[in-house]
Amino acid sequence: MRKDGNIRWVWERGSPIYNEQGEVEAIEGFIQDITKRRQSENAAIKAEERYRSIFENAIEGIYQTTPNGEYLNLNPALARIYGYDSSEHMQQKITDIQHQLYIEPGRRAEFIAIMEAQGSVQNFEAQVCRKNGEVIWISENAREVRDADGKLLIYEGTVEDITERKNYQRQIEYQATQDILTGLPNRTLLADRLQQSINYAGRYDKGILHQSLCPWSTAPSCSSGITRGRIRDKTGTLSNNYEKISTTSMPKKMYFLYLIAETKPPQSL
Repeated sequence: MRKDGNIRWVWERGSPIYNEQGEVEAIEGFIQDITKRRQSENAAIKAEERYRSIFENAIEGIYQTTPNGEYLNLNPALARIYGYDSSEHMQQKITDIQHQLYIEPGRRAEFIAIMEAQGSVQNFEAQVCRKNGEVIWISENAREVRDADGKLLIYEGTVEDITERKNYQRQIEYQATQDILTGLPNRTLLADRLQQSINYAGRYDKGILHQSLCPWSTAPSCSSGITRGRIRDKTGTLSNNYEKISTTSMPKKMYFLYLIAETKPPQSL
């Protein structure tokens, strides 16, 4: 403690001074003030503790890997995303990310190509396989880590499970183009398919538009005998007689329309 009451860290070194009788008369040495060094060390320790707390308790998966696809470090959240009991277990089992995780191994090559071109990837989506075989969607954000000479050392980044979001998007997309009651394409999808068929017919001088003006009923049958089963049967019959049945649609509440392109000799419908 200094005279002013401040506490300082010191590093001290000394040796004894002996008299003629071999007795210690004094100690000589020096003292160095190492307070700043100790403060820096303590700050580094606290920063490491904070980082470790974030790393261990984060909701997102956090990882460091070698460029060839081996995990060097990963947090518990990443292990949970992939269905493993612990980080250590996953690190032991997964030694080749490209072939053990990615459903399409080529996606890893795309990941690396983006890294090489940009030094980082953002919102990189891919399907991966969990430990139990379940397929999920993930989104990655990652960057390269290089040394002072520019040599690539590792990739580090985060992983988020976006399976629920992808499923919701597919549901919204389906509802935007399909009739909820019948499960058939609605006007939006029909218009798109119709334009495609018109373009196809113009190029190859082919194309058939078949319209069935049958009132729909949720009852077992209606005056024209059309039920959900009959609609499915009709679609199957058309599929057997034409090489491409592009769309079976319900453009209006009371009508069905079959859109067909590229015919082969029809059998009895």
